[in-house]
Amino acid sequence: MAMILYGLASALLLCASSALAQIKIDDARTYSNETLDGIQYSWKEWNDRNTFYAAERYLGTYHNAELPGAHFTYFFQGSGIKYNGDRDPKGGPINITLDGTLVANIFGNATDFQFQQLLWSTSGLDSTDHQLVVTGVSGTFGLDWLEVTPLDGRTDVRTAQLGPGASGVPAGAWVVDDTDGGVTYSGLGWQQGNDGPGSAAYLKSTVHRTTNPGDSATFSFSGTAVWFFTDSTNGNAPVSISVDGGAAETVQTVPSSGSGARSQKLTWSKTELSESRHTVTIRHVGNAGSPASVDFFMYMPSAGLDPSTGNSNSGDTGTQKKSVPIGAIVGGVVGGVVALSLLALFFLIRARDKREKRNQEQRQMEQAQRRPSNPATESFVKEGWRNPAPSDLSYSNGTGSGHHLNANSAPMGGGVSAHTNFSAAAYSYPGSQR
Repeated sequence: MAMILYGLASALLLCASSALAQIKIDDARTYSNETLDGIQYSWKEWNDRNTFYAAERYLGTYHNAELPGAHFTYFFQGSGIKYNGDRDPKGGPINITLDGTLVANIFGNATDFQFQQLLWSTSGLDSTDHQLVVTGVSGTFGLDWLEVTPLDGRTDVRTAQLGPGASGVPAGAWVVDDTDGGVTYSGLGWQQGNDGPGSAAYLKSTVHRTTNPGDSATFSFSGTAVWFFTDSTNGNAPVSISVDGGAAETVQTVPSSGSGARSQKLTWSKTELSESRHTVTIRHVGNAGSPASVDFFMYMPSAGLDPSTGNSNSGDTGTQKKSVPIGAIVGGVVGGVVALSLLALFFLIRARDKREKRNQEQRQMEQAQRRPSNPATESFVKEGWRNPAPSDLSYSNGTGSGHHLNANSAPMGGGVSAHTNFSAAAYSYPGSQR
């Protein structure tokens, strides 16, 4: 009996450990400067104001989109991942791309709304970095949350080299996208991709690409380290990279043997630079027709420099400090004291005037009381002022009707208020983005 109980306890402990090992990433954990490892949504197609069915969603949030080509990207390390969302009467086909390969085409439709549904999952992944891209083909699709099984002994799913949240870049680094003004392009072959199938996996869905040998991209910054991210795909051209006009090194941008295509990959870095202004030059040095791409840079700002100008700061932090204007402070204090004094004098004079007026009225009343009474006046004083009769106006409270979770209860493409039944139009598909 003891052995049986021990076996049952071990099984329960194993199940509990397995359940606790799953790491959930809510749809609201989006990419930002504060959340570099968040979910990356394509530009304006997405609606995150889905409050109508908030109680039915994980943590009360949901992202959905209707325009074909809308997508989201997530980088992770783990042995498995699950994609959870709604099944919608207006749902359509959804493409699942993992590590650059289309692995599944699923359907998110149903007769009635079904919430927190497991739409797709995979397991048995290796210990390298992975990239998941989910794209809507037509109809409505969305994301409630992702669930990752971390590698043994890990309590997080952070990547090593993929995406701006990669652990290969220390905390405090700044992100500069390919469309930023700090990046300039020379040559006739450069083209910019925006929000299309060919740029779905790039940061902010944009990338600069050229197939013309000799074309170059230049990035200027004030900092002590720099990291370059681009795609790693078969057929890519090699690039040469130099810093401040120094010796160039040739960097390959194709996958290593046995690995698949990746985007937003940390491809090159340079650390221990002096705290000054630097320039990185990336040049296409491959064959004509082979693409070379720029996705984004990251850099570590100098402690004593303003990253935007390269000018020296008075302090030892990245935030520029300014001298304290003593004269202005003293002048402000004196002016404030004078203003308060004038205000106090105004109230004293006003109080004195009111007091004199009350005294004058009191004297007039005393004089009137000494005179013979006038019956007509007394009648007016006693009967002339009466409280108004109660109002005949009445008020009633309206009540709203409930709603059902069916195909006609909430139009998709916008958030719907449970009280007003107002539907906001979906975002329009942009022609370009930054």
